Amino acid sequence: MWTSQVSGTAYELALRNSLEANNLIKKSNPNPKFEVHARLAELDQPFLGLDMTVNSRVGYEVIEIKTRKSWFNKEILASYTATFSDAAMGLVRLRLANEGSIRENIKQFINELFLIKPQTALLQNGQ
Repeated sequence: MWTSQVSGTAYELALRNSLEANNLIKKSNPNPKFEVHARLAELDQPFLGLDMTVNSRVGYEVIEIKTRKSWFNKEILASYTATFSDAAMGLVRLRLANEGSIRENIKQFINELFLIKPQTALLQNGQ
C-alpha cells in the first residue's frame, strides 16, 4: 500500500515526449539513425516521512543503428523531494517524488546530450 511504482510504458512515453520537445528526435521518422535505450536500474523510495526524497538511477545508451556504435552510455542519478506542503497524503507525496525524480533524470540525460555536440547534431538530423 505504501509503494508507488513507475511503469515502463509511462517512462518510455515521458522520455520520448521529452526528446521530441527538445528536438532530439522527430515524431515520425521511418529511418532513424539512432536508437535510445533506457534502463531504470534503481528507484530508491522512502517508506515514511514528511519530506520524501526519491532517487532514480537510469542507464542510458544511444546507439547509431548503421554501425551499432554506442555514442552515449552512462548511468544518471537524480533525486527529487516532495514535501508535506506538496501533498498531505503520504502516498501522493511519494508519487510526486517519483515523478519528480524521473523528470529530473530525463532532464539530466538531455542536458548531457546537448553537451556532446557531434552526437546531438546527429540525433537531431537522424531521428
